[in-house]
Amino acid sequence: MYGIERLIAAIAPHRCLVCGAEPLPLCRPCTDMLPFTPKCCYKCAKTAPGGLCTACQKQSQLCSIVVRTGYGGTAEQLIHQLKFGRAKAVADCIALAMVPCCPSGLITHVPTATKRIRQRGYDQAALIAKQLALHTDQGYLPLLGRAGTQRQLGQDRQTRQRQLLNAYYPLRTTKTVPKDTPIILLDDVLTTGATLEAAAITLRKAGYTNLHALAFAWVPHQSQPG
Repeated sequence: MYGIERLIAAIAPHRCLVCGAEPLPLCRPCTDMLPFTPKCCYKCAKTAPGGLCTACQKQSQLCSIVVRTGYGGTAEQLIHQLKFGRAKAVADCIALAMVPCCPSGLITHVPTATKRIRQRGYDQAALIAKQLALHTDQGYLPLLGRAGTQRQLGQDRQTRQRQLLNAYYPLRTTKTVPKDTPIILLDDVLTTGATLEAAAITLRKAGYTNLHALAFAWVPHQSQPG
């Protein structure tokens, strides 16, 4: 757990959102019960084991897209607690849930808008990425910085794409990672895919071609959260 959360947990332990067991926001048995997303293209919904159908793959900067579960119910509650409830311990629960579907490679995160980081005191995607790297015994390294401050939640695809133009830039760490390294771009929620694509474009320009996206929850286009 993190800092003051240890003290809070000692006084009022976390309880599982599903079964009420202590001491985690989501216990391991309930984590394992989270439904997996269907093997479909997250852009057009056609059947596609790698998360991108042949047609959409040609228009994408990504080699694959993997999402652990659907956005709703328990997954939605976890994300809400992590983003708006300052419950950092949730990041570890989400990371554990993502272990079975995590590709092999160097894990990095898609940076959250700086305004959100200042409000929350942390970048939730970075917390998840670090914990996932520990649980999968893979490397983690921040490779991207974020220049924009726009809020992406609830925006349509065109608005997201416009806002994300030049939103990311490569950090100096990119100079230390071989260009043929498989890179796992992690984000908490996948909606239109514009955020992940924008981040992938930046890494492509930096010389990386083996790029994969990994998200915790998928929001189908017709049911994006407001």
